[in-house]
Amino acid sequence: MNFSAADLDDSLPLARVRCRQRALLLRARGALVVAAAFFSALLACGPVMAQAFPFITAAPELPTLRRPLDVIARADAREQAVLVEVQRGVERLARTCTAPQKPAAPAPGREAALLQAQREANELRARLSDKNTRVSDIARAAVAARCNGFSFIPGIKSPECRSAEALRDASANVQKSITSYFGAIDSRYRLYMDVRDLEDRGCARPGFTQRLIQADDASMRPQEAAAQAAFDEFMRAADDVAAPLR
Repeated sequence: MNFSAADLDDSLPLARVRCRQRALLLRARGALVVAAAFFSALLACGPVMAQAFPFITAAPELPTLRRPLDVIARADAREQAVLVEVQRGVERLARTCTAPQKPAAPAPGREAALLQAQREANELRARLSDKNTRVSDIARAAVAARCNGFSFIPGIKSPECRSAEALRDASANVQKSITSYFGAIDSRYRLYMDVRDLEDRGCARPGFTQRLIQADDASMRPQEAAAQAAFDEFMRAADDVAAPLR
């Protein structure tokens, strides 16, 4: 078959169009792979990874604190594991982005939902931290008042001294968990803001951030509600232990 110069002039633009379409398709597929990684991380990795993190539970003198402490430890481990996966996903999305630096119109209400979730988490962290600080103060004062200079000798400690020391140590562990757990949540929502910026640049399909938030609501929020209940359970049990030590 013979081609004229006119035929070549007509075919070159068509070839360029096909190449552009193929490049866009490949980029869209890449974005979908990243999206799948995000959603699978939120839905799967946390509960599995949480089993790998041991936690020192309360002393035998305080059995009512053992269950909430264990739940809190697993929740913290899950949040840390999910955060790692989301960080990897954001890094992949940014690394593979070839879109021009042209901002798109943000989806209405999307940023408000992110900021509201972040604000609620910060308010809860402040409330729990304040409660735990009061418990810790009572425990330290009770240790000073009820544990004498010979309390380090086995069999010498009074029950009140053992309870005060156990409450002090449990409260210190919970404060570490509060810092770690809510720090991971805050970092995860900051990463969602980064995803929002990447979407606005054209690095992900429109609505990607909103779907990510919906996946977060479906998979992480119920687990975070259970963690919040465990924190509240610990605070109630700690108050009961602290009452006779005041």
